Amino acid sequence: MKTKTPVFCLSFFTVMLINILTSSVSSSSGIESLYPEFVKSLHVENYDEGFSIKQSPSGDYFASGEVGSASHRQNCIMRFHPLGHVLWCNEVTVDTKFVDIIPEILPKSSGGCYGVGGIVDPYTGSIGLLLELDPGGSVANAKEVTSPSWSIKCYSIVEDQIGQLVVGGRIYDNTTPGVDNALIIFNESGSQVISSKRIGVPEDFEHLYSAQPSTDGGCYIVCGVGTSDPREILLIKLDSNEDFHWAYRIPDFKVIGDARNPKKLVQATHDGGCIVAGTYYLGTNFNEFAIAKFDSLGNLLWSTAIGGPSNDMINSISVTVDNGVFLGGDTSSFGPNPNTLIAKCSETGSLEWATTVGEYKIDSCEYVYATSDNCCLAIGDFAFWSTEPDFDVLLFKTDENGEIPGCSYSSFCQPTVTDISGILTVTPATIPVSDLSLTLVDVTSNTTTSSIQTSTEEICYDFTPGTDLPSMTPVAMLALLLVLGLIVSKAARTGSM
Repeated sequence: MKTKTPVFCLSFFTVMLINILTSSVSSSSGIESLYPEFVKSLHVENYDEGFSIKQSPSGDYFASGEVGSASHRQNCIMRFHPLGHVLWCNEVTVDTKFVDIIPEILPKSSGGCYGVGGIVDPYTGSIGLLLELDPGGSVANAKEVTSPSWSIKCYSIVEDQIGQLVVGGRIYDNTTPGVDNALIIFNESGSQVISSKRIGVPEDFEHLYSAQPSTDGGCYIVCGVGTSDPREILLIKLDSNEDFHWAYRIPDFKVIGDARNPKKLVQATHDGGCIVAGTYYLGTNFNEFAIAKFDSLGNLLWSTAIGGPSNDMINSISVTVDNGVFLGGDTSSFGPNPNTLIAKCSETGSLEWATTVGEYKIDSCEYVYATSDNCCLAIGDFAFWSTEPDFDVLLFKTDENGEIPGCSYSSFCQPTVTDISGILTVTPATIPVSDLSLTLVDVTSNTTTSSIQTSTEEICYDFTPGTDLPSMTPVAMLALLLVLGLIVSKAARTGSM
């Protein structure tokens, strides 16, 4: 009987090595394709929350959040490996001023990321902040966004079709009640304001949550109108000159939760229209996820509500590669405790799948993002209770079918799906839009980042740098495979005796 020779075994393992190196170590996308799903947590103290997360062109993830204790909260920007472990977590400070939350980040094609937020100044109120961090998490550029008449906080940042930075924010007049909104267009580097607009009805309370450039050169904006929960959704469309085009109030769609927390509730679609999301408010303890599709002229095309017998609240949506949409939020309808609920709907609003993640006291999904491989990436928080709450950042990724294989913390569910197109109330509105005078102040030299010590828990799978096969160095892999080859060769010789 013929046996495998040592040369054959060594050749076999050499081929294995080449395949591993070329498919997984040489690029982040290769590693991601090997292990695309995970559930992880990040802990600093007892009040840690995740606000936004996006995939970079190189395949890793940038995120923003807030960590610390009840008495001392810190903003943070994080960078994660494609397998979910933390590469760095940094706090941003500007002089001795307090930098409030960083609601949203935007990865750069050249590495690093942008972030937006607000600075609390005891003398002038709130000041907008536009940050640029390098790939290592250090400050590359920082700009204060100021106005002589308004306090400003920046809440959302995206890139338009020609590379300009589109920033949405809220503006406050310290002498009169009300909250208006600001849309600011920066050049590609963020060093110059191309256009800035004030949007809103004076003395109304209109809290901007999302601003999304449309494919026709305009922009969609979603606001929550009201002084307290639940806030009514207001959808605004600006034309390519950032002038008013159309707007609708959707009283059946609500924003529920702290107005300080960011929520991504509108997404532009490939055909020039948009999908807007809100919590379909049916009573104090009975709400559902809801989405509606509008075309570029403001015509309602369809609307769908998704939920169970209890309280389900949507926080974020993201249009997928195949023109569907991911929905993320919180549910009390499925699972033993309040859980995260993630759903996928088709381009026409039909439900494709829904899954829950989490088995703790409270699990919350604040932000979903459709990755380049059509998977759902999400960030939020979960809490344990002993004598007081203990919140950790929750980070997870499903595959394109909503699965996290082998993970007991994730399970599919069957929510009720209702076509509400014929009963949804949509009321036309006219929203004033005017020029807004802003000044950029370069504060790069006064802005620093400091490392925040974190600990992570591998809730599903255990991919720790240096112990995972894809995270090993090529030299370590070669040594391991050579040893395996020698073992197999010896076994083959022994078997031939």
